[in-house]
Amino acid sequence: MPSLAAGLTMPLLMVQGEEDSVAPAATNAELLAAALPHARFVMLAGCGHLPEVELPSCVNDLIAAHLS
Repeated sequence: MPSLAAGLTMPLLMVQGEEDSVAPAATNAELLAAALPHARFVMLAGCGHLPEVELPSCVNDLIAAHLS
């Protein structure tokens, strides 16, 4: 996956729930974030597959900080 993202140069925020059973362990997200110079990966404890639904205030804060 990192080679697919090689052309991305914009700041990227990646948010995943630690208890995500649909895409567990976040391995691909962590590899992608590590391969991109302007990426930030955030793992949310106590959260599943839908962080924006399960922890909306937290996700909103992360997005607001990312955009500022």
